[in-house]
Amino acid sequence: MPIEKQLKYPLDATSKAVFRRTMREMLPEMIADVFWDKVYYYSSTFEAIDVSEAVSPFSTWILDKTGTAVPDADVTTNRVRLHTGTTSGNRSELLHNITAESNLLMYGRRTRFRTQIDLSSVTAVTAYVTSSGARLVGTFGFKIVNNELFGVVTDSASAETLTGVLATLSVDTPVQIEARWDSERSISFYIAATTSDAMELVGVLRSGFTSVIANQTSYGQMIYYRITTDEAVDKHLLFSTFEFMQDIWKGLPK
Repeated sequence: MPIEKQLKYPLDATSKAVFRRTMREMLPEMIADVFWDKVYYYSSTFEAIDVSEAVSPFSTWILDKTGTAVPDADVTTNRVRLHTGTTSGNRSELLHNITAESNLLMYGRRTRFRTQIDLSSVTAVTAYVTSSGARLVGTFGFKIVNNELFGVVTDSASAETLTGVLATLSVDTPVQIEARWDSERSISFYIAATTSDAMELVGVLRSGFTSVIANQTSYGQMIYYRITTDEAVDKHLLFSTFEFMQDIWKGLPK
């Protein structure tokens, strides 16, 4: 007798037992197939980073900097720390680079990333944490202006579209942030709730990215951290975890 004729609905005890047993047999392989065949996933706790200051198509983590007082990066208490130096206008940045010619990362695919960040100062400072594109060209993620956190998307000409203020940041207070590009009509922004570790939806952008996905081209920047000091004081951006996920099998859902 076919299994669907044996099962009862609503499920009785026997039917539930059959269903559970079947799912236990099938789910592990199904889940493995989904993640192996249909999703690209990357994570890092920055336990070891070989940082190169020279931009190279073969580099992974790339440190870049501008300014007369040399910015720098180091690892402290299991976190990466970007320094701006003490000259106003100095900038320090770290990005994870994959050669775009690999076509591994593509516009027009469902993409998510999350990371934990912390600031040494929330005055006279500007910072970005974004993904995709090249630095601030065709990217999405977060912008920080002093103590205010915004969602941001930049188009192919680097023009910014911002959400309202998503959160007010404090000095030396880590916050978990997450951005999800889940459809061609919206990008969602999440932060860790103040009373739990759960991520809470705090904002949505529905414009500013049409030109970014128009050509469905590949890109090489998985994550981009950047901090600029707007006064003659050294500023630090710290981060301790990073996760990235992108569909590799179909475009964004309509």
